[in-house]
Amino acid sequence: MEAGETPLEAARRELMEETGYGNGVWTELLRVAPNPGAMDNLCYSYYAKGVERVGTPHFDATEDLKVYLVDKAEVFEMLKDGAFLQVMMVAPLWKFFYDFAMKAAEFLDKSHYNSLDLKTIFFTFAHASEL
Repeated sequence: MEAGETPLEAARRELMEETGYGNGVWTELLRVAPNPGAMDNLCYSYYAKGVERVGTPHFDATEDLKVYLVDKAEVFEMLKDGAFLQVMMVAPLWKFFYDFAMKAAEFLDKSHYNSLDLKTIFFTFAHASEL
């Protein structure tokens, strides 16, 4: 983060700099301490819904990035298959899908939630268009 910048401002700036995407509605998804035994930093993760390409990436000299656009169902499959190894990516992704599974459970019917397994809820979320 730059001096005087909030975590949300830093996340918005970083997304724009590294991908050219911006705008959208941002929600804090998860805040964790990556290594509290040795460091005092926090990692903030956000869900940015409805972002759009509004510029071109501006990389630092040490950055070489490519942007891949994939839908939620594919990201969920990649997560289940172990395609993501870095815990600071895995934790917020599982949180994202958990939150949406709970919304799907409410959508399906709260009274029947106990009879549904998590795969069914995740599957329903991944393929529902209006949650």
